[in-house]
Amino acid sequence: MALAEAQLVAMYPETQYLLDLRDAGWSFLPHNVNGEPAIVGFRSWPTHTDAIWIFGRTRCLGIRTMDNAPGMVAEPSGPARVTWPPSLARF
Repeated sequence: MALAEAQLVAMYPETQYLLDLRDAGWSFLPHNVNGEPAIVGFRSWPTHTDAIWIFGRTRCLGIRTMDNAPGMVAEPSGPARVTWPPSLARF
């Protein structure tokens, strides 16, 4: 882990979750949803796409969309660590 990342995790331990997802192949972009800043993470798989919108330490939304089915198949919300467990990042 780079020094800057170690300092970030020391100040904000929950950011380790985002670093783990990034290392597992997820991409992240800053975004604005109705005037509210968010970090949006996403990863495409052969059969589906996972995405997570992080609005803060305790508020985020995760979805999974299937390539062969309309709509979402999962829509958990809450803290990032609860919304989208790191184990899903490695499927």
